[in-house]
Amino acid sequence: MAKLKEEMIQFCEEYVANGFKQTDAYKKAYKVDDVNTASCGAYRLLQDSRILDLIKEIEGHYRIVGH
Repeated sequence: MAKLKEEMIQFCEEYVANGFKQTDAYKKAYKVDDVNTASCGAYRLLQDSRILDLIKEIEGHYRIVGH
């Protein structure tokens, strides 16, 4: 399985931190301004099982820390 790119990891962290707003997380991680590009990119990422696994892991950390 291929390693996640830094932008993908940042997307996951932003996605959890901002309350699961996928377009906003994509815009911040990939430095994109276009809403349609961000929306499509976020949707594509959320279809990847590696991304979903990392999101679950990050969520667990947030619960432990108490965010």
